[in-house]
Amino acid sequence: MVCPIVVGDDIAFHFNPRFSDECVVRNAKKGGYWGPEDRRGVQPFTKGQPFVLEISCLDDRFAVSVNGMQFTEFVVRGALEGDSTLSSNNISHLHISGDVAPTKVSKMNPSTGMSYLQNPNAAKKLD
Repeated sequence: MVCPIVVGDDIAFHFNPRFSDECVVRNAKKGGYWGPEDRRGVQPFTKGQPFVLEISCLDDRFAVSVNGMQFTEFVVRGALEGDSTLSSNNISHLHISGDVAPTKVSKMNPSTGMSYLQNPNAAKKLD
């Protein structure tokens, strides 16, 4: 499974579980260049088993939970320097690919707490 969160041509958050390496790679791509990979932590997924993945887009970071347990946080690249290019306010797409079959994709409005169901079989444009 590869799960990039897209801002224009950049990728604000790339989430890629790799069973062969027993890790989950996190990264960002800005201006055509990938940053350093973050591979810290254990592999929270079991091949062939269903899971619930929740990615919370906060002002300066992405918080990730797997099966209801906090897994990791990924600081938005440039956020500490005041660069808001890859901030959650600019996210336009979620792209899911690989050997995974999503059953539900939703976007929650943080001000109302309401969740909006997206069609998991269509292109994932979250607006």
